[in-house]
Amino acid sequence: MLSWLFYIMALEKGGVSIVHPIVNSYPLTAMIAGLLLGYPISILDLTGAITAIVGFKLLFSDNGKISAKPVILAATTSILWGINTSLFKLLLETEDPVTVAFWRALLASIILLPVAAMKTRFPRKPRYLIHPLLAGQLSDVLTVVLWLSALQTGELASTAILGSLGPFFSSILSKTMLKEHVPLKRCIGIIVVIIGVSLPLA
Repeated sequence: MLSWLFYIMALEKGGVSIVHPIVNSYPLTAMIAGLLLGYPISILDLTGAITAIVGFKLLFSDNGKISAKPVILAATTSILWGINTSLFKLLLETEDPVTVAFWRALLASIILLPVAAMKTRFPRKPRYLIHPLLAGQLSDVLTVVLWLSALQTGELASTAILGSLGPFFSSILSKTMLKEHVPLKRCIGIIVVIIGVSLPLA
């Protein structure tokens, strides 16, 4: 819950092209936490994670000034996501993905509900609920269950790296849906990300 709050705050203060790559550098934190919990990490896993992060930097390189606040919030989110990934891996040794996803969402809702009730107003028109509803179903239901299933059956490091591919797809969508210009450096970044993610699977 806390990590998602920081993530949303970071998106509010900074652009997706800056925040998303920083947040998706969490495999490094996941690997460190995994080592502490006794999960094996290979040289290829570590090399792949570092290569992918370099690719993310190229993918979303920006020559303009970057505000420190969204960067700090995104980095904090990355650290929390890395720790959470290892803890979920540990929990999935005894529980199934759907159960873990359910309790994750339920407990977060119980904590957030009174806070949200004080700060937000219910939309007057039901159509304003469509986007949050779709985002919730895709992010907190389908995506989480699929991610936990992959985490349960796969290696911690490899799953974490594959799970950090979001910036790759968001760059494609930003070009096709938002008509953003994708310079050569970003194209190179895409190739570097693919190489980095492929290394742990070699």
